Amino acid sequence: MSDEATLLAAVLREPHEDRPRREYADWLKRTGGSSNLARAELITVQMELELCNQDDRHWPQLARRERELLSQWRVAWERPYRDLLKPSLFRPARWLKARLFGQGGVWCFHRGFIEEIDTSAPNFLEEDCILFDRTPIRRVVLSHATSLLEALANDPRLNDLVSLHLVSDAEFDDEMEGLRQAAEAIGLTVIELRIPRLQTDAAELLALLRDEGDDDSPKPAKLEEFRNWHRASERERNRLRELARKPRLVQRLTEPEHFSHAELLRLNDWIYLGDRLREAGAWAVVKTFHDLEDEEGLCRRLVLFKKDRQKPEVVESLRQSPHYHPR
Repeated sequence: MSDEATLLAAVLREPHEDRPRREYADWLKRTGGSSNLARAELITVQMELELCNQDDRHWPQLARRERELLSQWRVAWERPYRDLLKPSLFRPARWLKARLFGQGGVWCFHRGFIEEIDTSAPNFLEEDCILFDRTPIRRVVLSHATSLLEALANDPRLNDLVSLHLVSDAEFDDEMEGLRQAAEAIGLTVIELRIPRLQTDAAELLALLRDEGDDDSPKPAKLEEFRNWHRASERERNRLRELARKPRLVQRLTEPEHFSHAELLRLNDWIYLGDRLREAGAWAVVKTFHDLEDEEGLCRRLVLFKKDRQKPEVVESLRQSPHYHPR
């Protein structure tokens, strides 16, 4: 096994650890070449950005350098993976589709590696799933999943992600019900929740919370103007405060084109549900296509559990949550 293969295997085996990524970056530096040196720098920059807090003076420079590296090198770094997805000329329909629309979904780099996939369920099963053996995929968002739910549930690579979000095929409630029925038909436990959605002014709210302890900090009345704050419990407010201590996150929320769909959904779930989804053994979270709000400003979520992986006592705590919505 080559040095690169050994180092990559370590990253795939421990995707949450920093050490294997730093060792991979050191190998890239030793190997040399403009692309490898830039990739090594991206690994370092993104790992440092993960640790930045509101007192760190260097995060703006790091964020700017991250943007520069991705702007210059992203296409080159993705190309070897996308080339793996090129269909054969013996499959003319797939070949023409690839020529017209490209191969693979939207991918995002975190801590120097492609960690996110955002695509349709058919494209995932035909194309993007090949990435699991080559890069540490941690977050996945799949649309048009209803008819392929059983195939997805039987794919072991989706079992231990940080987050898996499935998007129903349309915004209408009957489509959500179709996905619920498909989940129950293959033996999944389904819990419905209703939670707020991070509003477009969330960045302004978090910016205000960053200055909450200053002499000129916003008065409670100012914070109450924000829906996400007004309706939040004290626990949820504390999670919002925790996010506010991450200045890079606040900045990226003001620039949605640079903020991944998968990360936004994960953060939204975490604010209102904390770590209970992970602790309960949730397999996937389902949302409607446009994430429409009801008359109370809440959005539907279906949480799907595999019976052999769920933790019944934690699942029951979700049913006791104020966000639980009985059928």
